Amino acid sequence: MPSGSRGPRLINNTIAYNNSSTQIFADGFDAQVELINNIVIGNSGQTAVFCGSFNDTNPPIFKSNDIFSSLGTAYGGICTDQTGVNGNISADPLFIDPNYDKYKVQSTSPTIDMGNNTDCPTIDFRGIPRPQTNCDLGIYEFIPEFFFSNSNYVVKEDIGVVTVTVTLNLPLTVTAKADYKNDSASSSATAGDDYLFSSGTLTFTPGIITKNFTVTVLEDDVPEFDETIKLLLANATASGIIVRAEDFSYITILGPRVYLPLILK
Repeated sequence: MPSGSRGPRLINNTIAYNNSSTQIFADGFDAQVELINNIVIGNSGQTAVFCGSFNDTNPPIFKSNDIFSSLGTAYGGICTDQTGVNGNISADPLFIDPNYDKYKVQSTSPTIDMGNNTDCPTIDFRGIPRPQTNCDLGIYEFIPEFFFSNSNYVVKEDIGVVTVTVTLNLPLTVTAKADYKNDSASSSATAGDDYLFSSGTLTFTPGIITKNFTVTVLEDDVPEFDETIKLLLANATASGIIVRAEDFSYITILGPRVYLPLILK
């Protein structure tokens, strides 16, 4: 940061697993820079936040963040370990499935209700009002939510029927519902030729957190490349609470192999 500049206030962001030497690099005159309510997760063995000493030996201000790196260090450079100070923690946030960009956390995540309410935005990344109770760390406020347990089902064409599991992220005391369907427009597989279109409503009675539905895959003898069926969740409902279902998954069908001729000259 330039001398005399206040610098940014980084609030309720999720920064994780980027392909770089560190997730945040702070340097310059950054004594007034503030990092509040963030989740910052480094790659394994990496330093999650590194602070340089160029022109200034004052690090940024850290308040109510989860800064963590498996087999690495949370803080490096002139930044001393802030864990346990000003509400900062250093723990695995327990993402549902970070490999498929689902940086929502499980119900047992240590980031839930750990934020600073004074600096909490009024809505999260999806537009959900926050805080629900106390402000959660990161871009998402934790609410009851439906999601696909598997982001990509890889099957052979002769599988016949694929069983798809939908999970509710915590048990409820009221009945909740969510609709599912095949998104034919975004699927490379063709309904009627490669699979049978399916749609319906899943009903989760109190205490139930998983439900299944099936998709029928059709077999043929036509050599073709792998094809996908896109699955969607939407239209979540529950009595008296906010509940959400906006998720997608894929079924990848491994059909008969395509053999290209090899011409030797």
